[in-house]
This record gives sequence, C-alpha cells and structure tokens, in this order.
Amino acid sequence: ALEAKEQWLGGWREAKEDINSGLFN
Repeated sequence: ALEAKEQWLGGWREAKEDINSGLFN
C-alpha cells in the first residue's frame, strides 16, 4: 500500500511540474 502511495505521489509531482512548466513557459 505504501509503495502504491509513493507511486501516486510521484505521478502527482510529475503532473505538477508539467503544469508549472506550461504556466511559466
């Protein structure tokens, strides 16, 4: 369960970076 949570958080972090780069670039 913990591993899946970390995977989900990792995916969220990547999505957040994509959103940030889209907003600021």
